[in-house]
Order: sequence, then C-alpha cells, then structure tokens
Amino acid sequence: VWLIQPFMQDCQVPLSWFGPIWAGANLTVALFSILSHRVTDHVGIRGQLGIFFILSLIGLLGLGLTASLFSFLFYYLLTAMRGLQGPFSRHFLHLQSKRSHRASILSLKALSFRLGFVVSGPLIGLVADRYGLNVAFTGLAICFLLVYIFLATSFFRHNCATTSDTAC
Repeated sequence: VWLIQPFMQDCQVPLSWFGPIWAGANLTVALFSILSHRVTDHVGIRGQLGIFFILSLIGLLGLGLTASLFSFLFYYLLTAMRGLQGPFSRHFLHLQSKRSHRASILSLKALSFRLGFVVSGPLIGLVADRYGLNVAFTGLAICFLLVYIFLATSFFRHNCATTSDTAC
C-alpha cells in the first residue's frame, strides 16, 4: 500500500487520478469482502487459499515487472485478495477461539500485522529507494511465495486435519 503512490508517480499516472484510483481500491476491498463467503462456499477452503495465492502473486509480479500508465491495476488484485481474506481469516479465528478470548485474539492478529509492517517496512523502503520500486515489488513477490507456502501448509495442518469439512 505504501509503495503504490510512488509507483503511480513513476508510471506517470496523472495526480488527478490518485483519488479515484484510491477510492476504486477501497471499493474493491468492500466488494470482495461481501463476496468472500460465497467464494469459499463455491470453491472451498483450498480453492480460496489458491485464489489468495494467485491474486497476490500476480499482483506483486505485475507491479514488479511493469511500469506503464495502467500498471496500477495490478494493485487492484491485491485489494481484491485483501477483501477476500479478511472475512475468511476472521471466520477461522472465530472457530478456533473461545468466545471469551475472541476480542483479544483479533487484537493480537491486528497487532501482529502491524508489527510485521514495522519490521518489514523499513527494509522494503530501503530496497525501493536503493534499487527501485519494481525490484521491491518483485522481491516482495518472491518473499510472499516462500512465506505463503509455509503458512498455507501450517493452516491446513491445523485446520483441516481435525475437521470433517470436505472443502479442506
């Protein structure tokens, strides 16, 4: 998110487009949040995780490998993924936690995300400043690929091994 505006500047996107592009990105998050449970019902848990993977990888690689006026549209793939994963992940957090602990667990999830940014943000910014935004996005795609494989495997091990859900 923090790199999109400088990326759009590098791609010569007119400044007057920034507001509508940002609004479109937030509308994309909202629309895909509404559709999240329907998508999970249609493609199952594995399918939904596959969609997260594809949207994220294509979005990051698209931002990393292109630099044209409409390259910002790859960012919309990331916002679509964000919209899909929010309700999906909260659903599993609710299933795996006691009612009395849910607020704390959701707060810890938010804290973990923010701490992840505090740790990774300066490094990503350094890479973007030193080597360029395209290199930073391509590096993020590679890191994402490695981390996603680990996290998806862990998710299946902990959520699908003990459930009778055929979608797993």
